Order: sequence, then structure tokens, then C-alpha cells
Amino acid sequence: MLQLRPISMETVERGGQVCGRIQLGALKWDSPCRARNYVTALRCTLRMVILRPVWRIGTWPWPVSLPHVKELFTSSFYFWQNNYTSEGWLYFQGSVYLGSTTEQTWQESRQYCQKRGADLTIISSVQEQKFAHSTFKGRRWIGLSDLEQEGVWKWVDGSLVRTRFWTRGEPNNLNNEDCGEMNFKNELKNWNDHLCTDRKLCICEKRLA
Repeated sequence: MLQLRPISMETVERGGQVCGRIQLGALKWDSPCRARNYVTALRCTLRMVILRPVWRIGTWPWPVSLPHVKELFTSSFYFWQNNYTSEGWLYFQGSVYLGSTTEQTWQESRQYCQKRGADLTIISSVQEQKFAHSTFKGRRWIGLSDLEQEGVWKWVDGSLVRTRFWTRGEPNNLNNEDCGEMNFKNELKNWNDHLCTDRKLCICEKRLA
């Protein structure tokens, strides 16, 4: 059996309910959750810490099974070990994501992500596209470009684009637009090619080992 002990007293309030934070290395709800039942505590914790966006879009079944609880602990430990909580990174399906707060060119945005051990995000599924759309607002650079060869769109890891969410009529290479952005006008049709020198926010992604 796990040895449970208290951790920090950092708490949040959601819908009139106060619950505590959970992290590996402590494995304990904060004291304000002791007055709540197990379901309330777990629901609130999932909403509060790094799995919040996963819970919001409903990719976790309920009740949560042991493998999912294990993932919660493992991901919490990874965040704690690598200090990802300090900048506001969010966890989703095996990756952590960060939205920048300063507008930069596509290349500058990529460097911003790389300095944090990440890169511009690679959107590889409908679920990931929906997550990005619901979590990050504004026009943002993603890890997509045809800088190597006009019309051949690749991700920053060199892979070809297979799952596509382009806005109708895009990419159109207007005025030599070679870098990809999300414009968030439509959930599944919001990619657009744009001038790489324009300044925008971005989305960083780092796959968890």
C-alpha cells in the first residue's frame, strides 16, 4: 500500500468546491480535500493540475482506471522533475504544450520553443487539433512549413503532413507564404500559410519520454 503524507497547501476553488493538489513524491490530497469524498477530490484534481485539458475534452473515461491514475502520477512527477509547472505547460496524450505570450517570427518562435527543450507543435490527430483549438487562442505559429520545397509541407521533425486541417482555399502561397499558423476560426479547418517574417504567438510541444 502507498504511504500517504501531506504535501503543499496550495489549493484551488472550482464551482464552490475547494480541493488540493496531488503530485508524485507525496501522493496525498491536500488537507482541504479530506472533507470531500474520493470522487470529488479526483475530479477536482484532474481539472486543476496538468491533466486539466485532457479531462475537459473528455478523453478520460470515468470512473478513472488504475492505468490512468498511474499516468497522472507519472506525468506529475515528470512535470516536477523538469520544472514544467513554472511556465504553464499543459499535458495532453503524451506531450506537454506551452503557448507563448510574445509575438515573434516563425523562426524566432521555433527558437523560443527549442530553448525550452521543445519545438513548434506537430498536429497529428483530430484529438490533438481539437485540444489546440480549445486551449490556445489567437493566431499562432505551428511547426509546419514548406521552406525546403515549395508546396511540400513538412513538420519541424521532417515528416510530411498527413492529417490536414487547412482553411478552405489554403495553402495558397500568397506573396510567398511558407509557414503554417492556426487562426482558430474553425475547429477543424483553421490552418493557414503565412509570411514567415510576420510576428505571432506560437504553440510549443515536447513529447514525454
